[in-house]
Amino acid sequence: MTHIGEDWYTITEVMPTIQCLFFYNKDVLDSAGVSDIPSTYSEFREACKKVTEYGKGDTYGLIDGGKQTNRMDVLARSLAAAAGGKIAATTKVLTDGGTAPYDTEEMKQAMDLVEGLTDDGSIHPDTINISAPEARELSAHGEAAFLCQGMWCISQWDTDFPDMNYGVMAVPVPDGISDTYVQAGELSPWIGIYKQSRHPKEAAEYLMALYSEEYGCQSDCVSDGTFVSVIPSINDKYMTNEIMKDSYTIAENTSKTVPTIVKRDVKANDLYAEIKDVQPSLGAIVQGIISKSITDYHAELKTLAEESTAEWKRACEAVNMDYDELEFPNWDAKKGYTDADYEALK
Repeated sequence: MTHIGEDWYTITEVMPTIQCLFFYNKDVLDSAGVSDIPSTYSEFREACKKVTEYGKGDTYGLIDGGKQTNRMDVLARSLAAAAGGKIAATTKVLTDGGTAPYDTEEMKQAMDLVEGLTDDGSIHPDTINISAPEARELSAHGEAAFLCQGMWCISQWDTDFPDMNYGVMAVPVPDGISDTYVQAGELSPWIGIYKQSRHPKEAAEYLMALYSEEYGCQSDCVSDGTFVSVIPSINDKYMTNEIMKDSYTIAENTSKTVPTIVKRDVKANDLYAEIKDVQPSLGAIVQGIISKSITDYHAELKTLAEESTAEWKRACEAVNMDYDELEFPNWDAKKGYTDADYEALK
């Protein structure tokens, strides 16, 4: 995303972190008598049910920005990955066994959990109609116990709700499952220098200043809890927010680097530009489960997998890319994918 081979085109602003940890309102859990932070699907569902029953229409187990399909997509992918499934991060594609991995047993387990929470009445009724920022605010007001979002919540809550009593936990896993993962974030492009710039030296100095401790851009953002710096020494010195530390530690311990087709073949950039979205998408299926407009979601997942597979094959042919390159046969989902793993496929 930032370079091809040894040639760098842009630099990245932040160290990528996962967007799917679960924040919890400690006061809401305490009031409902939930003393243990859930770690499994069944424990999570039970905690949400207990909070909802105690709340009597004022407080619910889970809330999220349900009108944003991207947030629902992240929820589905992270739960499926935590169940042990092989699935790429949001907006990326990988195959498992030669097909799009949307109707795997792990994905079905994830959707079954969403259906169970819906059937229990444990999902905040406004979820399907609100955005992620709105869900974040309602969570701070104590209308829900859990929220699945990213580190960006921390600085917002600390600014707008400094007295909020909250914590962060890992993505729950199915009962009896251990040593799984969620998809680690990938470095993303941010700023580059225009190759015809009349002032490349000044542009380079500006970029250097953005990472310099002297000017405080990266250090201020880290100390505010806004993001994790790409400079380890900045994080070591300025990461003082305890919730941010917890979030960063949990992310480091539970996320794994998944393979990316861009690193395997530069034609993948053309592939992503060529691929057309298949509807209903994964995020839209989650929306359908929560709104109860989709009942046979197993059938919808099967259709999504079949039509996505066909579309990916078409797009690969259109950009002259080998479809088999979407498959990484040496990928062990319990381990992070490494440069050596890429080399082994050559």
